[in-house]
Amino acid sequence: MLVDLIASTEANLFPLKMKQAALGRTRALGVELQTFSGRYDGDTTQIEAIERLTASGARGILIAPENLSRTTSDSIQPP
Repeated sequence: MLVDLIASTEANLFPLKMKQAALGRTRALGVELQTFSGRYDGDTTQIEAIERLTASGARGILIAPENLSRTTSDSIQPP
């Protein structure tokens, strides 16, 4: 099983700790974790990662949004 995690950025402590915890837990469960994060707060890397994962057939994506209003508004359109 593959699990995808998209964090806002690894420049801040919280998303970095969240990624480390997810890696530890998925290893313990025998699950593969694929992670993505923004280069800096405010970039479009999260949206690009969502689009790539959706296009590749991802069945579930965990997202820690950098900007909730931008992520849930017109940035993401259903297929």
